[in-house]
Amino acid sequence: MSHYKPYNGPAAGWGALISVTRNWLGSKNAISNIRAMLKTNQDHGLDCPGCAWGKRLKKA
Repeated sequence: MSHYKPYNGPAAGWGALISVTRNWLGSKNAISNIRAMLKTNQDHGLDCPGCAWGKRLKKA
């Protein structure tokens, strides 16, 4: 018996933003977590392997 229901809504949007904000504000390391989030998918930052963000070409 499955406990999951199909979800046909968007993968992100206001609901995702609200959820991330709630979890961020409720965490014990809010400042460290926001710093990490601001570095995600940025040059010289963290790379989210599940994201579809394009990669910049490296200059030769």
